[in-house]
Amino acid sequence: MKSEHSRTSQAPIKNKPLIFDYGSLTIYGKKYRVSPATFRVFEVLYRNIGKTVNRYELLRIGWPEQKAVIGNVNVSIYQLRIILNDTSYIIESVRGVGFKLINIRRE
Repeated sequence: MKSEHSRTSQAPIKNKPLIFDYGSLTIYGKKYRVSPATFRVFEVLYRNIGKTVNRYELLRIGWPEQKAVIGNVNVSIYQLRIILNDTSYIIESVRGVGFKLINIRRE
């Protein structure tokens, strides 16, 4: 099964503080390498910014061709939280449902 996601995406934000390119995230000029699954998790959160994304949906999108467990999602979220630590973006947990990406600076 092929991924429906593009290989290159660019955040539609003024001054482009956040750019994602398959396999890496560039935030305010600093590039972070991420796994393809973590990249897909971030991309779906970003495309749904401000909305809760179900953790099973993140699992399905992040690991479409293999058996994975919910712990995989938790690891990706943890890695993304570290990367986003010094930015205006946070990943909020929605208990019993999933996660949502929020831009606290509303640019």
